[in-house]
Amino acid sequence: MKHVGVFDTSFHQTMPPEAFLYALPFEYYSEKKIRRYGFHGTSHKYVGPKAAEIAGIPYEKAVKAKKPMIVLFYADWCGFCVRFMPIYEELYKNHKNQFNFVKVNVEDKKYEAAVKKYEIAAFPTVFMVNTKTDKREQLKNENFGDMSKLDELMNDFYKKNK
Repeated sequence: MKHVGVFDTSFHQTMPPEAFLYALPFEYYSEKKIRRYGFHGTSHKYVGPKAAEIAGIPYEKAVKAKKPMIVLFYADWCGFCVRFMPIYEELYKNHKNQFNFVKVNVEDKKYEAAVKKYEIAAFPTVFMVNTKTDKREQLKNENFGDMSKLDELMNDFYKKNK
């Protein structure tokens, strides 16, 4: 089995000073740039979009498909989006035969028209879309913590829009 090491300082670039400064003279930071970066697995900023490319169906293809789609609008920097991903993955496992699943990074210029069309103003935002009629329903964030409710909403939408 191959192992891959990742040195990713950009993941920690948004740490506040009280988190990245050591208890050393300030000159060590200001003159020699000695600071704490932390340690973690691979950055979601890289892994999220890469996983979407590999596992998901492209938005452009999904809107032309006969199958309804679930479209997730997210931003790489969004903490709520990161916390939502396990729920999204569970929805995919439960409904991949009914729906095409699509992730749309709202900061990617190629999705500018879609972001405008769906009037995206908060993240994550999830829509169920009948690609034949463009009928869409938003999954409300208040339901994100209730998998059985999400399953019920998606099953109902599918029955009405298959």
